[in-house]
Amino acid sequence: MGADLTQEQFDALISFVFNIGARGFNVSTIRKKILKDPNDPSIADEFRRWVYAGNEKMPGLIKRREQEIKLYYS
Repeated sequence: MGADLTQEQFDALISFVFNIGARGFNVSTIRKKILKDPNDPSIADEFRRWVYAGNEKMPGLIKRREQEIKLYYS
């Protein structure tokens, strides 16, 4: 990826990318922020943007993103 990540950050991103797909991740703002500064606190907000299926917020995706955020910053 090009960023110096902790194991926890890497693991959280594997879960995230598995869910949204490599194409979505490669063009995402979250990827740009991680490449700039993997410890940027606003990365959590970027995880939280990916909770929709169509135009509907999905409770399962909200829960999944919060778990990924928790792992990412652990």
